[in-house]
Amino acid sequence: MARPGAPSVSITLLSDNKTRSTFHSHPSASVTTVTGGSSGNTISMSSSSSTVGFAQAPSYGAGWDVSSNQSSQTNYVFGRGNGTVYIYNQQSGVVATMPQKYFVTPKR
Repeated sequence: MARPGAPSVSITLLSDNKTRSTFHSHPSASVTTVTGGSSGNTISMSSSSSTVGFAQAPSYGAGWDVSSNQSSQTNYVFGRGNGTVYIYNQQSGVVATMPQKYFVTPKR
């Protein structure tokens, strides 16, 4: 598992000309770093924090979710941090979003 804010990590989704859709998720984790504050016998009157997390939407660029590939597939990314399903293709990028709670639940 990648650490939020770390150098990029990718997965390879295998597909061929018969593949109509791909599905994957982006994790919900985040890391907060605090600088300053108290340490031992030292008290700092100022501190700051920064939080980094995983991008929830499809990533753009060569080798990422949306690239210059001319595939006509419809693809789905489940943003686990914000509960959003991103529907995208290679030509247009994100074409729709919807709350995950309204995404299709298969019949049992």
